[in-house]
Amino acid sequence: MSETTRHIPILLDPITDFLTQGLTAISADKKPGVVIDCTLGGGGHTASLLQKIRALNNTVGHKVLATDQDPDAIRRGKVKFEREIAEG
Repeated sequence: MSETTRHIPILLDPITDFLTQGLTAISADKKPGVVIDCTLGGGGHTASLLQKIRALNNTVGHKVLATDQDPDAIRRGKVKFEREIAEG
């Protein structure tokens, strides 16, 4: 995939809403939740997951773990999410 390839994530809100809905039930005295995105690709779903977790007033420390089989997708994801990775 070239750097100019445009990725349009499908069913973005239904998928990310479903994956984050359980996080709202986790109280601050519990361990943080982790949402796993096994298809990082262009990072569309990962970005939406991060945005929705931030909107939860994420004092619990929920995380997104994103991975992909494509090493180029992982390389691009490391650049795209450099700030989030640094924040831990």
